[in-house]
Amino acid sequence: MRADGTLTALVRSGLMAPKVVAYADMYQRVEDKRRRLKRTPHKLIIVQVAEEFRVSTATVYRAINLMRRPLHTPANAQR
Repeated sequence: MRADGTLTALVRSGLMAPKVVAYADMYQRVEDKRRRLKRTPHKLIIVQVAEEFRVSTATVYRAINLMRRPLHTPANAQR
C-alpha cells in the first residue's frame, strides 16, 4: 500500500492518522528482525527498533499491540 500511494492518500484525506503509519512501520521492522534474527531475544529486538525509530520501548510495544489487535471488535468501535 505504501508503494502505490494508498497510505499517503489516506493520511492526507484524514482517514488515517500519521501515527498509525509509523506504528505499522515499527511493527513491520520488529517482525522482519524477528524472522531474520531467530536466536536474538525479543526484548533486544524491541530495544534495537526503539533506537532505530528514536522512540521508547513502550512505544514499540504499543505499536505491536495496536497492529495485532483485531479490527472489528466492540472495543475498537468509536463511541
